[in-house]
Amino acid sequence: MAEVELSALLRRLALPVYVPTVLYSGGAAAIVPVVPLVGLRLGMTVPQVATLGTLAGVLAVIGPLPTGRIVHSLGERAALIVGALVAIASIVGCLVAVTATSGTWRLWLFALAILVMAVGDLTWDLGRQTYLADEVPPHLRARAMTLFGGMLRVGRIIGPLIGAGAIAAFGAPAAFVVHLIGAVLALLLVTLFVTPHAPVAI
Repeated sequence: MAEVELSALLRRLALPVYVPTVLYSGGAAAIVPVVPLVGLRLGMTVPQVATLGTLAGVLAVIGPLPTGRIVHSLGERAALIVGALVAIASIVGCLVAVTATSGTWRLWLFALAILVMAVGDLTWDLGRQTYLADEVPPHLRARAMTLFGGMLRVGRIIGPLIGAGAIAAFGAPAAFVVHLIGAVLALLLVTLFVTPHAPVAI
C-alpha cells in the first residue's frame, strides 16, 4: 500500500517538481565551464575571475537565511516564480554582455548578472525544497527528497553534455542559451502545475 501511495505521489510531483529540477539544474550546469572563459574573454584577469567565483560561493553560503525568509513570506509558488524570473533576467544579462562587441560595461554587467543569478538560484532551490516538504507526508518524505536529489544530479550530468554540443556548434554564448531555455521551461511548468499555498506572515 505504501508503495502504491509513493508511486501516485511521485507521479503527481513529476511536473511541478522533478521535471523542472532536471531542466533548471541542467541549464545551470551547462554554463559552469564557460563562466571563467567568458570572464577572461571580456577582459577580467584570472584573480578577478576567481574572485567572482568566490563571491558567488559566498552568496550560496550566506544567502539561505534571507532567502528562506523571502520564501516563507511569499509562499513556495511565488518564490519559485520570482527566483526563476530573477535567474532568467540574469541569464539574459550574461547573453547581452557576451554578445556585445565592445565596452568595459560588458565586464561589469556579466559580473553583476552572475552574482544576481546566484541569488535567483537560491530562491528557486529553497522554494522547491519547501514545496516538496509541504506536499509530501512525513513517512514518504525521505524517498521523495532522495529522488529530488537524484533529479539534480541527472540535470548536472545532462546539462554539460547538451551545453558542450551547443558550444561546439555555436560558440560559448550558446551555453547561456541552453540555460535560458531550461529556466523558461521550468518556470512554465511551475506556473502551470505548482499549487499555490497561502504566504505566511513573519
